[in-house]
Amino acid sequence: MSNLFEQTDHILQQALQQKVIAAIITDSNGCIIHSCSPSQTLLEPAFTASFLLANDTASKLLGQNRLMVSRYQKSDIVQFNFALTLTLIAEKGADLQHIIDIGDQLEAFILELSKVLSSHSNQLTLSAFPEQ
Repeated sequence: MSNLFEQTDHILQQALQQKVIAAIITDSNGCIIHSCSPSQTLLEPAFTASFLLANDTASKLLGQNRLMVSRYQKSDIVQFNFALTLTLIAEKGADLQHIIDIGDQLEAFILELSKVLSSHSNQLTLSAFPEQ
């Protein structure tokens, strides 16, 4: 699994050179799995979970979505709905298509990470309830 994080970090570090100021990978509950962020504010549970609520609402109204883009005064946020959620936060005026391309590059890694975490989660659940 460490090799997976190293590969992901490599792509995330490239993203950070393209006006991306933070990258966050979270699970379906908004819990942070991995991040590259200089700001603790961006890692607040309220921030990471807000996409889940917006995504859930949009999916009910419009059908399943792949990504959402939010534009603010000082930043642009692109959030990807893979098996895990990828959030890329960029400086205002960043090339959004380039940021979407970075997310597309990370999709395979995130799907693999999700599988690894799922298998470890199942093992932990089983070991928490030993057979009697």
